[in-house]
Amino acid sequence: MEEQKQLSVGQWFLTLLLLAIPLVNFILLLVWGFGSQSPRKNFALAVLLFELIAIIISVVIMILVVMAGYSLSGY
Repeated sequence: MEEQKQLSVGQWFLTLLLLAIPLVNFILLLVWGFGSQSPRKNFALAVLLFELIAIIISVVIMILVVMAGYSLSGY
């Protein structure tokens, strides 16, 4: 069984700082999640899954709001 290196507080700080930058965060999550074995792999996959669920929920809510708008306007 392969032992994974734990990240220090400074490395986690840098990770969170990089994930706060738009577009860079998405690219890094893909690299960490689907790249080689990284101590950030499970974290990156969990964040990507969370973002996918959030996008799906947002799209469903937008569709419901648009449908309600059409319903109220009489179309």
